[in-house]
Amino acid sequence: MAILNMILINQQINSISKSSKRRKYYGEKSTNEKTDVKWPVKRKINKKKQKKCLNARMRRLVCPKSPSMVFFELFKDVPIHIKENSFHNVISYTATLEIDGQIYSGNHISKPKAKQKACENFFRIMLAKKISKKSEKKKSPMDVEMEVGENGSISKAKGLPQEDFPWRHFASLAMYNLINQWKLQPAVTRASYVQKKSTVIKPQPKANNHLFTNYNLLYTIGVCRRHYLSN
Repeated sequence: MAILNMILINQQINSISKSSKRRKYYGEKSTNEKTDVKWPVKRKINKKKQKKCLNARMRRLVCPKSPSMVFFELFKDVPIHIKENSFHNVISYTATLEIDGQIYSGNHISKPKAKQKACENFFRIMLAKKISKKSEKKKSPMDVEMEVGENGSISKAKGLPQEDFPWRHFASLAMYNLINQWKLQPAVTRASYVQKKSTVIKPQPKANNHLFTNYNLLYTIGVCRRHYLSN
């Protein structure tokens, strides 16, 4: 038995030596040798920079927009009709728009303001309908879809919740109303300042009347002197 064990050990040593020689000849690497793998360097996330980028993105998404601008972005093909009204020599305008069989209107003495009123009334009713809807059953952030298999029902994640309501446009409209309510003015740029400065009419300096008064005084003195010498 001892002789058989020695023979087996010698065969294993010979096979290992042959495999090592073969690797050296063909350029193969053994499993025990460590391979030089370059892993990507983990970069630290700058939270301040990430927050600034998020704020810049939100500023682009929530840009202040008037009711008519939001309406034409959402409903491009829906026209707004203007009707002129006169009462006691006062002219006013009525703007009407129709969506889903319902008519929304707004009145004002100017056409653009009448359009703004009609669009604002439409968005107010649209938001009121959305808020007044009955809240659905509480679900997890991931909608769960049930699938029936052989062993019974199995829950499967369906995906993130989706919604068609234009919340981004309503945020832009809310920013517009907030700026108007607080009576904020846009920042004055250099171009607008130069334009305003050029349009200002400077008062002209008053004419110097001392020359005329002196001339009249000299003339009267000369006339009196001539009259005195003639006498």
